[in-house]
Amino acid sequence: MTNSQGGIPNQKEGSDPKAASGWLGQEIPLAFVHDFRDPILIAEADGRLRYANPAFREWIPLPELPAQKGDPKLREVLQSRMQDPLLLEGFERDLAQGQAWTGRQRLRLASGEMRTVRIRISSIQDSKDQVALIMVQLQDLSEDLAAEAGEARSELLLDLLGTTMMELANPVRALRWSAELTESELDRVPRDMREGLEEVRRASQQLLDQFQRMQQAASPKEGEERAVRPILLKLLLAGSSAEESVQLWESLNENGLRCQIKAGGSVEEARTLARNIEFDAVIFGDGFSGGVRRKLTVEFHDRHPGLPVFHLQGVDPSALAKGIADAVRRYHQERNLSDAWRRIEDVALRDPLTGLLNRRAFERFARTEFSRARRYQVPLSLALLDLDYFKQVNDLYGHSAGDRLLRAFATAIQAGARQTDMVARLGGDEFVVLMTHTDGAGALSMVRRLRQAGDRVLQEAIPQMRPRPGVSVGMAVYPHEGMESLSQLVDHADRALYKVKAMRHARDQRRREVGLED
Repeated sequence: MTNSQGGIPNQKEGSDPKAASGWLGQEIPLAFVHDFRDPILIAEADGRLRYANPAFREWIPLPELPAQKGDPKLREVLQSRMQDPLLLEGFERDLAQGQAWTGRQRLRLASGEMRTVRIRISSIQDSKDQVALIMVQLQDLSEDLAAEAGEARSELLLDLLGTTMMELANPVRALRWSAELTESELDRVPRDMREGLEEVRRASQQLLDQFQRMQQAASPKEGEERAVRPILLKLLLAGSSAEESVQLWESLNENGLRCQIKAGGSVEEARTLARNIEFDAVIFGDGFSGGVRRKLTVEFHDRHPGLPVFHLQGVDPSALAKGIADAVRRYHQERNLSDAWRRIEDVALRDPLTGLLNRRAFERFARTEFSRARRYQVPLSLALLDLDYFKQVNDLYGHSAGDRLLRAFATAIQAGARQTDMVARLGGDEFVVLMTHTDGAGALSMVRRLRQAGDRVLQEAIPQMRPRPGVSVGMAVYPHEGMESLSQLVDHADRALYKVKAMRHARDQRRREVGLED
């Protein structure tokens, strides 16, 4: 008997092969899957459950196995725990064709916690290449997703800030690094980043001072011990009455979880509470159907990504209390880390005047997009936008007026661009728009709209100025013969921009010579 889609990774170190006895089919011992870290479930070809390792039973409670007549089958067990059961469709067809089925899904665990997992369903075939057993493997993606999201940002920010992860591994060490930035070190930083880094330095100095005061206040006097008081959590109980919330409160407090509970018996009550109060977790009672719970979960996560969500049905109070405490701790750790990264990103990646991406960030991200376009041979378009006669704006009306004009123009092109487009300020009065999966015709249409919007903003801001301000645009499209790098794409657009500006200045000069208004 063979598994045509490969073996199972991640066997626990020091596992005892005698921990389980018996065989699956003719050749696979139960000890082979008993001690794997990943939850494993084995079923017959018709879906009847055959075996679950301890890791699986810890996540999802099951009846005594092998299953008896009338017990739930494989599909029913999985779908009862899935946030979107329809995503499981098609796995039988894949197995019949000798292929493994893989999908990403949110599962409700025995503790009530919702967790993102990868589900892999493969077949174990007999000597006649027929499906004999079905194997389900679950892999926890919660930490992987957070790491994946932060990996690219970490690499970029460390490069931009000129430090290493070793230096920033300890939060206090990272604060001290920021607080002790010298003037000579700041002089090496690009001008558009220096102001933000100076703010970070001041804030870090204040935080270090605050930490020292907190540490002094928290240190017990000689011979005293200071009791640690648990944090009071705010929980939303959706789909349950006020009486049920009191019962839940008593149960959770008895199990060591200090909390306040607000009950939203109807959908609108739950929505209103979620809008007006920042909760640490949401618990669904039995008053809402599965479809309503899924819909509300999506709404809550749109407003508060990663907010822990639990379902009361069949959950042991002690397991629920522990699950809530663990999930809320991870949730706040991720939020704090996300907020910290966001503040650093604002310094390292954003132009302080307009809020757009700065040149360094654009070059880093754009290189990635160009590599992707080259690898998959998909179109990529780039437009350089330059404000005509911007120097005269500063000369005639002052630099503060010029700054206001740049901010208004940046807002206009950012609003006109698509969500998939990358908009950045390269410096001075030069901006860039990178349009992924966009060919020449699509880019030309987009550039026309952006130029018209920019012209309108400039002319409404200073209608009396002559020559009349406007926008010149140079555009380039990949793929193009001989174009092998992002710098070549930018060079093509820059040459096109130079020609456009020269033509406009020549035209304006001829109009002035014959006495025509711009």
